[in-house]
Amino acid sequence: MYNKKGFSLVEIMITVTVVLMLAAIALPTMVTHINRARGRACLMNLKEIDNAKSLYALDNNLAPGAPCSMNDLVPLYMQRDPICTAGGVYAPENVDAASGPTCSAGGHGSLQNGLAVPPRWTALR
Repeated sequence: MYNKKGFSLVEIMITVTVVLMLAAIALPTMVTHINRARGRACLMNLKEIDNAKSLYALDNNLAPGAPCSMNDLVPLYMQRDPICTAGGVYAPENVDAASGPTCSAGGHGSLQNGLAVPPRWTALR
């Protein structure tokens, strides 16, 4: 009887092919979910800035349209500057119910009247 040790080249090639096919299916989905998570993290940062801006305006009796900067918010109303996952910079804009804070990195959505509005994910459906 022939005593065979180890795997043949064909068996190894089939195994590698199956693993590569599974990776080809899983990786695009994983990248999509990572991008969605980054966008949602940015929206939550914008919401946090908007809440801090509202508290700042109430505490200081500011009228709508009054200027507001991150330096006004960070020491008292936020623990630290929020960090955008896409490397953008946040700007709180003026004190106003209609204009929300913005992020210099596009594509993450925005705040309109204090509500988070995510971008359309039509390309990812």
